[in-house]
Amino acid sequence: TELAAALDGVFDAAGASGQSTWRFAVAPATNEPVGALAVPIADERGSTALVVQALVRLRLVEAVFEREAQGKLGVFLVDRDGRLLWSEGADGPTRAAIAGSNLVRDFARKPLHLTAEYTVPTDAGAVAMLGQVSPVAESGWGVLVHKPVAAAFEAARRMVWSAVFATAMLLALAALLALVATRWIGEPIRRLIASTHEIASGNFGKRLPERRMVAEIAELAGDFNRMSGYVEDYVGRLREAAQKNRDLFINSIRAFSAAIDAKDPYTRGHSERVAEISRTIARHLGQNEEFQHRLWIGALLHDVGKIGIEDQILRKVGQLTPEEYEIMKSHPVVGSDILSPIEQLREMIPVIRWHHENWNGRGYPDALKGDDIPLMARIVAVADCFDAVTTNRPYQRAYDQRHAAELITKLAGSRFDAKIVTAFLRAYQMGDLEKLVGEAASPAAIEVEVPVAANV
Repeated sequence: TELAAALDGVFDAAGASGQSTWRFAVAPATNEPVGALAVPIADERGSTALVVQALVRLRLVEAVFEREAQGKLGVFLVDRDGRLLWSEGADGPTRAAIAGSNLVRDFARKPLHLTAEYTVPTDAGAVAMLGQVSPVAESGWGVLVHKPVAAAFEAARRMVWSAVFATAMLLALAALLALVATRWIGEPIRRLIASTHEIASGNFGKRLPERRMVAEIAELAGDFNRMSGYVEDYVGRLREAAQKNRDLFINSIRAFSAAIDAKDPYTRGHSERVAEISRTIARHLGQNEEFQHRLWIGALLHDVGKIGIEDQILRKVGQLTPEEYEIMKSHPVVGSDILSPIEQLREMIPVIRWHHENWNGRGYPDALKGDDIPLMARIVAVADCFDAVTTNRPYQRAYDQRHAAELITKLAGSRFDAKIVTAFLRAYQMGDLEKLVGEAASPAAIEVEVPVAANV
């Protein structure tokens, strides 16, 4: 029979292709439309282990439509090529009118949700009908329903939802069959995949339970757990070595900056303080931890170029001569030249070279202006100034913190970036800078307006 042939056909097709297969048929005894469904189930090696078959009765869908439309709704099935597969009680002229309608032809060209008007012959004459066709994704069929235009819009919303419901029923049935049949095979694989993802995310202590698994999967899980243990141990040793290298790197930089500061007894500890002040300003700017750490290293090394300045200039009591001042101004370039060959410190070069640039373009060594000055260099410029004016120098006595903050505020928009000064003032007023400098007055709120820099 046609029904047996349909079942045999989908069984063979599903077994050969490894894909779910549908085929339409008509039950000979009741003239009901049915769908023959075959779902292949693969074993752990990917081969087809069994094929699950089912017959899906479509009579329920038609009955719902007929009941809701009180007998005025016609239901038809068309295939992907626009051929009329089935209808309930439609006469020959009606079937011919539907098969030749623009709605069916358009569906055959592109299987989408379509709506159109057409006429069908009746005993009372030609009747205008409103038809809608909806594709069924799994089978490629189209479910076509129509009713007289005069009665169509009173049930339009229910028609749409009924078509969606029919499609959802077919998809849900296929999904349920596949889920139930593959659960005992797929669940161990899913657990293995989930554990692999956790290890890839850094959870190297993850282990896979080996109970309630088929033998091959259990053996794979055991190998996986042993591999995970090796990786966990190896990564732990790598992290420990990386931390030691990082500590050595940071301590070396600290020792280097301390050696530079030691050339001038008045600047001892200057680089450490500037680094901490810079990091505090960056935090109040909303910068992330990685940015703050890179800025801290750059600030530690901002005066590295002074290693090339003669001690008699660095330690001179009193004002420098113009020639000496020009030599002193060379330290940013000297420092950037010293560190530029070191790959790990390339990101810190802008801080070292440009921390003496001014917002108005009157700084040195390259007379950069405004946003052309890198953000890190703009932050260190403010921190460097604050520490310098709150520290005793041969040429000046230390300011207290309040007067230093007022001085920096007055220089916003000319020497310093106004938004950096604003972040600096927030840190100052919250007391975050008090412990970072030497002897200074306690922080107090200062009511000064921060100038907004003009466009540059």
